Amino acid sequence: MKAKGFHTAVKGELYTGLRAHYHIHADPDLGVGKVAVRRIPCGCTTCLQKLRTKWDRLNELSPKQQPRFARNESCKYSDVFGIYNDWTILHIDKTKDNDNDDLNDVNMDVLDSILMRISSEIKVSGIGAYMKNPECNDDYIIVKWDSLPYTVQKDNELPNINIGDVVVNTTKLNCINGTNNWFVIGNKRKIVKLSSVLHGNIKFEELIHKPSFPQIKHRKKSCKKILSKWTMNVTNLF
Repeated sequence: MKAKGFHTAVKGELYTGLRAHYHIHADPDLGVGKVAVRRIPCGCTTCLQKLRTKWDRLNELSPKQQPRFARNESCKYSDVFGIYNDWTILHIDKTKDNDNDDLNDVNMDVLDSILMRISSEIKVSGIGAYMKNPECNDDYIIVKWDSLPYTVQKDNELPNINIGDVVVNTTKLNCINGTNNWFVIGNKRKIVKLSSVLHGNIKFEELIHKPSFPQIKHRKKSCKKILSKWTMNVTNLF
């Protein structure tokens, strides 16, 4: 494997590559083929808390811009480290000597970690989204979760869903015509594979005031609006 992304050495620096970094953090949220590194592993309370900071999925941030990997001004040793213990995001590329089976195992480990995180976000009656078409990452459907994720057992198989698959029950949300991001819970139910879920917990706001939609027929209490923009570039995970 070959790591790319180390900063260019300046005058006086002897080491800037892997030998200069003693803290390697493999984070599932970074996706396959990426790790975060810094020079010194700090175990102070604020540094440990920062590594548990929730990943920002509402804004289009690069991994380096994520709060989790921002400089920790509250670090116990910030006066000593200064700018020299900032995180660097590396890209790990395979070389001709790498075995494809080993790389596939790494990919599966990362995907399993991502599925575990998404599964923990799903709550009954919560709102999420899944890919309508696995071949088109931008084509998604907003749904209400009707169950927690569960494993398909024998005699409960469905078309394209087999024994052992982890799935979740959903109800589709329909966009209200003539509105922007306003949805109402529909009647179409579907069992969805967890592997196709893009987001487990989309924040919505309830419609409190009288709607101003033209000829709206939906009850006020049934309407929901996306609270803020959410994005997830699935291609970054593979």
